[in-house]
Amino acid sequence: MVRVGDWVKVCLKDYDVIGFVIATYGYSAVIQKTIYVRDGIIMVTREEPVKYSLGLLKPIPETIHPDDLPVLIDMALDHYDREWFEELTRKKNVHKKR
Repeated sequence: MVRVGDWVKVCLKDYDVIGFVIATYGYSAVIQKTIYVRDGIIMVTREEPVKYSLGLLKPIPETIHPDDLPVLIDMALDHYDREWFEELTRKKNVHKKR
């Protein structure tokens, strides 16, 4: 079961899409795509959200490696997501104190 805010991977025929759920409707969810992965090449995207069948979605574990935080913070800024930006910044500050 996916919920709004969950990060998911959508495996399509020629490429994979990674993004986060912005809405759910019965048997589908609307995903704000952030990157495409095709043949091992990662491409950042700012395309409009797309609706996918829930059967295509694979949840991404919520654990974030501290080295990934700067990239994720940049993504939050690119998507004008203040709440996500603040959450990531708090996590980054916690890791700095350790």
